[in-house]
Amino acid sequence: MAFFDLSGGSLGVFAADSGADGSFSFLGVRFDAGEAIGRVRLFLEDMTLQGHGSLGPTLTDYVALDDFIYSEPKAVAEPGALALIVAGLLAGVARRRRS
Repeated sequence: MAFFDLSGGSLGVFAADSGADGSFSFLGVRFDAGEAIGRVRLFLEDMTLQGHGSLGPTLTDYVALDDFIYSEPKAVAEPGALALIVAGLLAGVARRRRS
């Protein structure tokens, strides 16, 4: 998993180690220094999982994803009604000038 901040800068790349005997492995990543994650890229290897839990042709690695945990989204300030009215009026004036 590769994590990127809001401006596209890398926050790090993390991999799940394969189990010693080929058993299951898990990966959890936590950022707690105020980082804002803007994008995550997943590298899933040679996955073939088919519907209802059946597996496709035998490959070297199967990957399944489940239970993504993230913090609640933060509210973004909406523009005020006056700003929207002014923007609409300016757009109307600009359109009339072109006609």
